[in-house]
Amino acid sequence: MADVARALVAELTARGETVAVAESLTGGLVVAELVGVPGGQCGRARGESWHTRPR
Repeated sequence: MADVARALVAELTARGETVAVAESLTGGLVVAELVGVPGGQCGRARGESWHTRPR
């Protein structure tokens, strides 16, 4: 997944675009991969993780 994250961050940076991520079952893993890429923390990746407890 790290290769995909690097490619995505590079493409977003080249285009001057951002990505929004909403995660639940992945618990923040997608955003963690994106911000783990050098340059990925520069406002290019934003995300939310939501968790609920079973009733």
